[in-house]
Amino acid sequence: MELIVTESIQRFKYGGPKGEGARDAPGRKAYLLALTNNVISTVQIFEKGVHNTLHLHLTEDGYWLVLAGQARFYGEGDTIIAEPGKYEGVLIPAGTKYWFEGISDEPLEILRVNYRVHEGARHAVNEAEVPLVTAGAARGEWTSAIDTSAARAAGHRNGNGRD
Repeated sequence: MELIVTESIQRFKYGGPKGEGARDAPGRKAYLLALTNNVISTVQIFEKGVHNTLHLHLTEDGYWLVLAGQARFYGEGDTIIAEPGKYEGVLIPAGTKYWFEGISDEPLEILRVNYRVHEGARHAVNEAEVPLVTAGAARGEWTSAIDTSAARAAGHRNGNGRD
């Protein structure tokens, strides 16, 4: 059986919670690690009490792995789904409504990997960034160092962008 790779290999670096290249919002940061037509991976930092909003991903399963701090994941009706601590995580199947917050005194540092399992638009992914990242990866650039700010400003994000 022959393995066919249709996208370039992406190399990335994560410089830690105080590293360069974060997308900032009040009380939170997001570092893009990898982005293809089927996968997005980020590390997100949330200060204690900062959270995203109830949302779902219709086309993607996703998993979250806590690198530092502790998270609390909620489903509909604020039902607690999981409270993963350092090096613990949770997998959220496509179509599952959820939100999460950092609950420890130290900032929540959490790895996100979402991957497409159904056709259709992806929630909170700027599709205009995908060709920039894949072209940079094809040139051998570090994915995490590719400047996508112009595409973010001009591109269309599916969903509310708060995950």
